[in-house]
Amino acid sequence: MPFQENTLLIFVFNEANSGFRSGATLKPSAWTHIVEGLEKTIEKRLNQKQLKNGWDYMKRQYQTWTKLTNTTGYGYNSVTRIINWPDERWEEYLKANIL
Repeated sequence: MPFQENTLLIFVFNEANSGFRSGATLKPSAWTHIVEGLEKTIEKRLNQKQLKNGWDYMKRQYQTWTKLTNTTGYGYNSVTRIINWPDERWEEYLKANIL
């Protein structure tokens, strides 16, 4: 995306916390507010589909990161910002989830 992801996160969270969601999704009016707010902030107009695609991408990244860091016996080193897995474990994970 052509801007920092945290900018989108701030707008999405603000809309969700302001009652502009329906269940687990945002209402169409929320996306309108987000589009308009981002246009003012980044001085570029992005449409709802572009923003939703960015949101979905970040959500998948977060879900993957959470799964990796919560795997029993291994974890995330917050100092080095590296997931501490031996090569064999990475190979198992990649075979099961990527390849």
